[in-house]
Amino acid sequence: RKEQLSVQERVYLEEVEAAQKEKEAIKKRERDHAVVLDRLKREKRQRELKDKAAKDEIERMWREEEENDIRQRREEEELANLKRKRRDKEGEAQRKKEEIEKLKADTQHQHQREQQAMAELQALEDAKRGHEDKIRAQREQIRELEEEGERFEQLEAENVMEMERKK
Repeated sequence: RKEQLSVQERVYLEEVEAAQKEKEAIKKRERDHAVVLDRLKREKRQRELKDKAAKDEIERMWREEEENDIRQRREEEELANLKRKRRDKEGEAQRKKEEIEKLKADTQHQHQREQQAMAELQALEDAKRGHEDKIRAQREQIRELEEEGERFEQLEAENVMEMERKK
């Protein structure tokens, strides 16, 4: 019986040791699992932060694109307005040029009548000087319009270059 107890005790001790080893192995696996779980949670947080940053970046880029579109539409509208004003001024310059031509023709006609009488001559000379003053003023206006047209062309070129840079 003593041998049997010793055998039983040995078996019991072996079972206890095996159970302790199994318990330690389980604890080690739990620690390993906890480390892996922590790593996975950390990676998940990092992915979430990256996803949020990417989403924020996409939203920022979308807002910038929208602002650029709005800015571009405004610039296009402004350019169209400038072109329309330029066309209007060119039309006005053409009308003034035609008016000048008409005034020149009138002046020539008046010169023909100068030979009729001295009174008419004086009146025609006064009218001629008035017309010439108008012509000079209109030429000055034309010159100013041409300079303004050149400025508009330069602004248009700068706007085009700026739009190309933005693209």
